[in-house]
Parts: sequence; C-alpha cells; structure tokens
Amino acid sequence: MNIPVIASGGAGDITHLRDLFQTTLASAGIISSMLYSPRMERNFSVREIKESLDASGIPIRPLVETTL
Repeated sequence: MNIPVIASGGAGDITHLRDLFQTTLASAGIISSMLYSPRMERNFSVREIKESLDASGIPIRPLVETTL
C-alpha cells in the first residue's frame, strides 16, 4: 500500500524543507506560513523555495511563469 505523507507545520526556513525531504518519507509539505505569515521574520517567494530545493537535488515540479 502506498500512502502519501504530507508534512504540515513547523517549517520556518528553506533548510527545514530540505531536511524534511532528505530525511523522511514525506511526499509533500505545506509551506503557507513561509510565504505570507506576519509572524515569520522573513517570507520567502515560491521561486526562492523551488530554486533552493532544486539546487539540493530534491525533485520539484517546474516553476510555471504566469503573467496577469
């Protein structure tokens, strides 16, 4: 049986996501607080997060550029 594991909560830095995917069986992580929480010292962009994970060798979906 293959059950996806999604980690939620606790990530405050991109290194936390890298560690999550390199050391656990999680197949996804929820990053909403890293993007827009006023409680965070610094918010990250989706681009920053994806580029950092990609540079660490973690497979990610490609960043899709949109224009509004």
